[in-house]
Amino acid sequence: MNTFYFAKMSDLYSRIVEYYNTNTDKLENETGGKVRAGRGNLVESMVDMICKSLNIECRVGTSDMQTITIMSNGKVYSQKHQVDRHLYVDNKLVAVVECKAYLDSCYYVRACSDFKRMKKLHPNVKSYVFALENSISDESVVFTDADYDNSCDGVFYMCTGKRSSSKPIYKKEFAKVIQQESLSSFVQQLRTLLD
Repeated sequence: MNTFYFAKMSDLYSRIVEYYNTNTDKLENETGGKVRAGRGNLVESMVDMICKSLNIECRVGTSDMQTITIMSNGKVYSQKHQVDRHLYVDNKLVAVVECKAYLDSCYYVRACSDFKRMKKLHPNVKSYVFALENSISDESVVFTDADYDNSCDGVFYMCTGKRSSSKPIYKKEFAKVIQQESLSSFVQQLRTLLD
């Protein structure tokens, strides 16, 4: 990698960390739905920031619904489909990203199901999960990947260690930091979409 990339990566990392810290602090005294919504928005916004830094167009999935059509028993069925973020390069859909505050088994099953369905229409699209915390066993990942034909091309956790529901990271005493290596791995994966 050239020095320009590392300088830019360092700047991006600083901006992501500042954004993460500021918005996590806002959740300190919130509860329930406000915490869930706030964390979800935080993760999605981080992906938006990363894509913007790479000049990758990042569309909100609900505003970019894809129509998937299936023929069954002589009938045509169509359904609108989307995931959290759809990534475009030169106006071509190249990747989709599911954003999670934490990834557990049921969230991963749903993500892989959504990815597999998306690949019916876009077989070459890359599919990624971007999550703050890991809350899934290696065994669950292996079996889910097998069940869904390895439809997920990569999972990226920004914070180290397993998630603990009794130690929420939006509480100062349990705070975790964004790992530069994790962020860099995700950025490097997205950079391959530009080639």
